[in-house]
Amino acid sequence: MASDPISRKAFIDSSIAIARSYNFHGLDLDWEFPSSTTDMANLGHLFTEWRAAIVEPPSPLYNPTSKISGDSGIMAWIQAGLAADKILFGFPYYGFAWSLVDPDDHGIFAPANGTPIAITVGALGYNQIRKIIKRSSAKTVFNCTIVTDYCYFRNNVWIAYDDTKSISAKVSYAKAKGLRGYFAWNVAFDFKWVLSQTASRAWKA
Repeated sequence: MASDPISRKAFIDSSIAIARSYNFHGLDLDWEFPSSTTDMANLGHLFTEWRAAIVEPPSPLYNPTSKISGDSGIMAWIQAGLAADKILFGFPYYGFAWSLVDPDDHGIFAPANGTPIAITVGALGYNQIRKIIKRSSAKTVFNCTIVTDYCYFRNNVWIAYDDTKSISAKVSYAKAKGLRGYFAWNVAFDFKWVLSQTASRAWKA
């Protein structure tokens, strides 16, 4: 399946459709075991195409289209009996870059072709994103409904990440829910401690 683009697409489309029809929180792919460099390359293609088919912000606080969000996860734990003061809210100091199908359709959940390899493969640290925004004169947007940030610029590139408004709102949420605190992955991706200082001020407010 993984070696053939048509089979990969069929698997990706059907697995996502089944997961959404049953309100799954996600999917667990278990290939036992990729045994060659070709297998590993095909596994990489599968992951890249799978991720491109389900473009969403890396860490939305709320998500009107599915149960994949910080609030949904936290509330599920609390409803299952875990005390709120035992929960830490995790924040990503990273984002993901995508190539838009239509440069004029650049909002949340816009269709994407996949990762723009010219920028990076995989995640971008917040420090990298800040540099890209400055260098590319990217348009930045904070979505207060989902509580996430994104930017877009030339060549159809779109990057989802958390900036100061998102981090501040998420810390305020954690306090309001009576959570133990928060943590970040990882502080090495911060830009001049901007996100860490924002979080600290919001927690002490």
